[in-house]
Amino acid sequence: MIMCSRSNSFQKVEDLAVNLVNALKPGGWTLGTAPALAFMAHSLGGILLKQTFVMLAGSGGSEDKILAKTTGALFFGVPSQGMETSDISALLGHQPNIHALVSELSVDSQFLLQLERQVSGLSHVRRMKFFWAYETQTTPTLTQVSGNFQRNGMEKILVSRISATCGRCDSDSASTIQIDANHSNIVKFSRGSHAIPLVTDKLREILAHRLERHPELSKPHYPVLSSDALMQAAYKRIGLGSSDELIDGGVAGTDLGELSDPASSPDFWNIKAIIRSIRPSQRDDRLHQIEARAGCSFEWAFNRSDIGLTTWLQKGTGLFWISGRPASGKSTMMKFISNDERTWRLLRDWQSRSHQVQASFFFHHRGTAAQKSFEGLMRSILSQLLERDPDIVGMILPLVQDLYQQRLKAQNLESLPCDLTRRIKIADTRNSIGFCTKPKERARKSAAVLLCDFPLREFRRLVRTPMDGDGPVWDALEDGILCRKDEILSTEGKVSELRKLKPRIYPEDWREAKIDRYLSLTSSWCDTVDLRSKLRDLRATPGSSKAGHPDDDDEWVQHQCAGITSRQRAREQIRFKLETERWPDSLVSKAINTIMEQKAIDLDIFLFIDAVDEYDGPTDFIAGFLHDLVKQRDNSRTRTKVLFSSRPWKVFVEAFGSCPGFQIHCHTENDVRELCAHNLSLSTPGCHEIFQLTGEIVRRAKGVFLWVKLVLHDLAAYARRRLEAGRVQDLRRELLDELQSLPGDLADYYETIVGRIPPTFRWEAYCLLESVARSIEPIPSREAEKLVKCANMDAFTDGHSELQGAARGRAWDRSHVGEITGGLIEEIVGDPSRSGEPRVILQFIHQTVLEFVKQPAFKYMILGAVGHTTEENGHSFLVKYLLNRGKLEVSPTILWHAREAERSTGVSQLSLLQGELMIRELGLLTSPAILAVTGKLDLLINQILQRDERAFAKGSDSFLSCIAWAFNCKVLTLDEAIAMLHFIAEHGFRVECDVRGLRLIDLLSRRDIPENKELHKAALEGCRALDMRVMDLQSPDHWGHIIHYSGAMTARYLLDQGVDPNSLDSRGWTPLDHVVDWPYQLGAPLGLITDTTNPFWSAGGAEDSGNYIKETFEMCVLLVEAGGLLNKVPRDTWARVVADFRKHGYYVQVFRRYNFPKYLSSNHRGSLGAPGTNLKARWERLTGKIKRHAG
Repeated sequence: MIMCSRSNSFQKVEDLAVNLVNALKPGGWTLGTAPALAFMAHSLGGILLKQTFVMLAGSGGSEDKILAKTTGALFFGVPSQGMETSDISALLGHQPNIHALVSELSVDSQFLLQLERQVSGLSHVRRMKFFWAYETQTTPTLTQVSGNFQRNGMEKILVSRISATCGRCDSDSASTIQIDANHSNIVKFSRGSHAIPLVTDKLREILAHRLERHPELSKPHYPVLSSDALMQAAYKRIGLGSSDELIDGGVAGTDLGELSDPASSPDFWNIKAIIRSIRPSQRDDRLHQIEARAGCSFEWAFNRSDIGLTTWLQKGTGLFWISGRPASGKSTMMKFISNDERTWRLLRDWQSRSHQVQASFFFHHRGTAAQKSFEGLMRSILSQLLERDPDIVGMILPLVQDLYQQRLKAQNLESLPCDLTRRIKIADTRNSIGFCTKPKERARKSAAVLLCDFPLREFRRLVRTPMDGDGPVWDALEDGILCRKDEILSTEGKVSELRKLKPRIYPEDWREAKIDRYLSLTSSWCDTVDLRSKLRDLRATPGSSKAGHPDDDDEWVQHQCAGITSRQRAREQIRFKLETERWPDSLVSKAINTIMEQKAIDLDIFLFIDAVDEYDGPTDFIAGFLHDLVKQRDNSRTRTKVLFSSRPWKVFVEAFGSCPGFQIHCHTENDVRELCAHNLSLSTPGCHEIFQLTGEIVRRAKGVFLWVKLVLHDLAAYARRRLEAGRVQDLRRELLDELQSLPGDLADYYETIVGRIPPTFRWEAYCLLESVARSIEPIPSREAEKLVKCANMDAFTDGHSELQGAARGRAWDRSHVGEITGGLIEEIVGDPSRSGEPRVILQFIHQTVLEFVKQPAFKYMILGAVGHTTEENGHSFLVKYLLNRGKLEVSPTILWHAREAERSTGVSQLSLLQGELMIRELGLLTSPAILAVTGKLDLLINQILQRDERAFAKGSDSFLSCIAWAFNCKVLTLDEAIAMLHFIAEHGFRVECDVRGLRLIDLLSRRDIPENKELHKAALEGCRALDMRVMDLQSPDHWGHIIHYSGAMTARYLLDQGVDPNSLDSRGWTPLDHVVDWPYQLGAPLGLITDTTNPFWSAGGAEDSGNYIKETFEMCVLLVEAGGLLNKVPRDTWARVVADFRKHGYYVQVFRRYNFPKYLSSNHRGSLGAPGTNLKARWERLTGKIKRHAG
């Protein structure tokens, strides 16, 4: 194609690459079911293939899937550092593209060097396998004989072996193939050719190639046990059967009888909170953003019987499909139909079943992940169904109840009724008077205790209903009361104390009389749901005892009541998390299936689903899902019908071609006229002349409303220019000529718009269009100038001054973004900011603009020749912008964009990730090496290793902490986190040196999540010296051993590996000293340790004081049963710890079995000295450092 001497083509390499992409797309290579793909390319065809790879990687659209399917390529004589170009010059002669091609292919071509650098990077991050073949014979040059070219000229090396392999023939010979032939014959294989086995072997490697990952770490030599399993093992060694025996005072196996489970009652749950946890944010935003119809458009959908919509709404079943060209008004029509009362009137006649409910979802590919994903669709539908029919809530509550029971069981908990009954029966078997014994009194007081399981119901009964409370204010009051229940109950219901609570528990604008009544009723509610108070009422009169040991009985029953209270707090925390945490996708799907398969009530569900083609996933999957939705389940009493819209893509035509429906663009001629009349006013320049062209506009529009709007805008602008110039004659004819010159296809129209952007604005336009296309979060309109300034940064150090300059200067006015982008970006109102004010955000005017910007050739289209030297795209710009906007703090979003920048450009982001960046949650100043590992930035890792092979051995002692943080934030998958652990260990990092990282991963492993435990195993297996000295977590002046700073899971492993349970740190402290004394050095009892005072619990954000107490108790048991002793902690501190354990329901007799406290040294004096003060000061300095950095 390039070499044809008679061609008049002036195509460049990028033009030919676009042709190759367009040739691959019809072959199905963009489909998820396409097989693996491998390429072979020769000479200039290899340059074309490289350019295609770069364009595919940067496209961001469906074309990227072609690259995802590509396993590798074999390049034959493809120049990477230029080639002999005399033949090319002779062949091209005077063709228009001769100068561009010769310049791009000449020796030391910067174009080829940059292309090679990007393709090499892409092969690494995309895990493609490339081989490079080079010639070893000279090639005759071309001569022209009688007008024809022949190869009988001077012998030359057309492509040197260095250029053909980019030097790999010396540095990586295994990736190269030497073929003893000239440049032309290097790909001409005859029977018996020596090159055939060489080439086929390499092809076999390419086709067998899969994603390369670091080898999995070998299995550790210890069992993977939950924290509860660890405790059970410890109890057995002590001589007890189980933890139940400890908690129950040695009595197990009690028959509890038939007790009702309170979790089975809807009153047990905060249903509104559950629905909020399911409902995706911005659920209804897209519906509000869709423009209303113009005038009386689309009335024909209800008035024309041949359309079939009204018949289907009234009597039809299954699916109804509205299809149409892009921008033909499908979403506007869907909004019109969903809001029109005639729709619901017709549906109500649909066999008039007792329960009818509807829900809608408008896919929006330019929106958030929830607005374009399958998960967002499912969550939106489920939340709407739950909001609109209480009976549907009852269908899914068993799922929540089952999950609640699983979590109770995981923590060795049972329901409050079971817990209470068990303790009363234990008291009876002890032959003691622990609880009141009169049957009626016991039943009445027990029932009062059980009411404490229903704080929300009681608040509504005792407070909200008497005050006729309704609306969002009271909903917020309920939420606040539940969140602050413990704080409110601490007032003992005293009105004077309730009034003092800050922030207020009532609205500030209420009148005093209303506040008094509210507080009085709230006091009654406190008395009803205060478990401690109700348990005191249930206890027997002090001093009475059948066994004659009143003091023992009183102490025992106090212990039992404290245990019930502690376990109830744990139950409430589990319930609160279930009500408020985001439901996993599997549970949402299970709930939808439950509703679809239910047999309890007759239920008719009607769904609106718009823009199915904007679903961000496989189209065949969403097509199959729609069919499954309307399929009748066996014996189910649920019926579903779906009205949906999409473009008429082949996969949809094949799936829905037989369904009732219509093509919208075939019926909208009058609607286009309505739009013209609606958009033209008397103030519009040339409005009369433009209106006279309505017929021609309708004819050329072909039902595409967006095209009409663009044309009307351009014609009005053209008329304004003519009128301002005084050229009023023949305006209609000139407008007609202008109309006919405008492209009829939207993509061509966008290209025309881009071509009009002044050269001085092209770079700014590219930055904004690319950033809006790549961003996963809405970009505020007021940040547009800052984003462009950050995009102009060459290095990280430029950034902050650029951003501050933009903040101090005059911001762009609202028309400037539209001006520099040709109107392709608009400003819309998005979600409110934290202050409650509406946010104006940037968005493409239509989905087709996003597709246009993501096409492979866009960069070259808008930047021209500059596109060849431009390696950055929207991901790169967003890394700069987000870093500077976030005060140089690293976030998961920044790391995601950095990795995508590598994957889409093939270029490392080193220049952007230097300087003092901070991971706030860890209080850690980062380095490029830390960020490379934290984000698994493969190209950055390679670049760092090329500069210093020991960079990861000496660069930081916090790699493990960062991996734990990244895993917890979903930056790294489990496989990626383990791969990074393996990598840093291979490159000299001592995993055991990062004690905080081991602690963080220990905490993660305590959650009942298999992936967390796998990461914990990998981290421990990476430790090479389990007894080595490490720096103290809080004081660099001291050292200890890993066991001094580990959690229960890690400690168990260390003890099993033979680590000394009484090893001393530099201060003479044993591991047990560390466990017992840490909270008391900060002046806080165990129950008050929270994630704000304990740096370790901040890893996941879900841990609480109850978990910390449990962890401390388990650590003490593990160390004591392993022979651990105290050495520095005084007896009074140990006594306080044991008292805290007892207060929270833990059976402390286990320590008496070992005659604790026991000390290493008999002359222990119990002096803590300076270490505690030093630790406190160190912690204050650390938190102050983080605050100063944030400020």
